[in-house]
Amino acid sequence: TRDHRAVIVLLADRIQGLRKLEEAPVYEQHLRALESLQVFSPLAHALGVGKLLWELEDLSFRRLFPESYLAVEEWQLALWAESDAMMERAKLDVLRALNDNHYLVKVVERYAISSRRKSVFSTFK
Repeated sequence: TRDHRAVIVLLADRIQGLRKLEEAPVYEQHLRALESLQVFSPLAHALGVGKLLWELEDLSFRRLFPESYLAVEEWQLALWAESDAMMERAKLDVLRALNDNHYLVKVVERYAISSRRKSVFSTFK
């Protein structure tokens, strides 16, 4: 059997290394960040570990393009207050519509509606 836990440990180690890159020379910071985007991010995507993928991408993006990262992050923060309220209203509307559908109420025992915020790198892409 194939055990993906070793790769997940490798991804976690890479994330930890990216978090502590300030001490390294700038060329090494850029090299590791680029390698993370090109090698480790696709691995995380292939394994379906989104949280690790998003953190790898965001940490790498911050290191490679700090001004762009800050600009996207500020833009996101400005929109989140409004978008959070909009998503909550949409969630309530969908739940109301689902509960009003008698067929779905009979067929589906439980359901949940969730949303997530896009990462900084994902927004930039």
